[in-house]
Amino acid sequence: MKKIVLDKKSKIVPKNPIGRPEKYNAQFHPLIVKVLAEQGLIESEIQKKIDISVATFVSWKKKYPEFLKALTEGKYATDKEVERALLKRAKGYEYDESVEEPVSSKVDGKPTKKLAVTKVMHKHMAGDVGAQTLWLKNRMPDKWRDKQDITMNATISEAVDMSPEERHQWMIDNGFIKI
Repeated sequence: MKKIVLDKKSKIVPKNPIGRPEKYNAQFHPLIVKVLAEQGLIESEIQKKIDISVATFVSWKKKYPEFLKALTEGKYATDKEVERALLKRAKGYEYDESVEEPVSSKVDGKPTKKLAVTKVMHKHMAGDVGAQTLWLKNRMPDKWRDKQDITMNATISEAVDMSPEERHQWMIDNGFIKI
């Protein structure tokens, strides 16, 4: 039989609540979640790494603000790092490349071969068109997205009555075609 006690408001409260105690650790979980998010793991991967269910993960985000803050900060740091890398790739960059070649030498009278840097070449990596396109589509979607919304204020009867040259000129005059 369970022991029953009265709390300050005279409610009956079981002394030992039913169910397994929650395994949330306020010192450990926010730290590990931030580190895993910084490594680029998504929420479902983080949830599996810390061995909790999806429902528990969602519950902890709502119940523990420090947990949600750590998760958000970890994601933000990684997002900024990827953003900087994408911008660098889109713009192009300079770098030095070391060339290592086998070099023969004698150690204790025995011939040995080891790799040594023989030259350093300065190179340029051109901007990547794919990275540029992705950047523009996300930063200026109204101008660069694939689907453009164009509204035309002409009736079908007007378009049918126009010659191809007149239709072309009408589209230029109304800003649908830029020259």
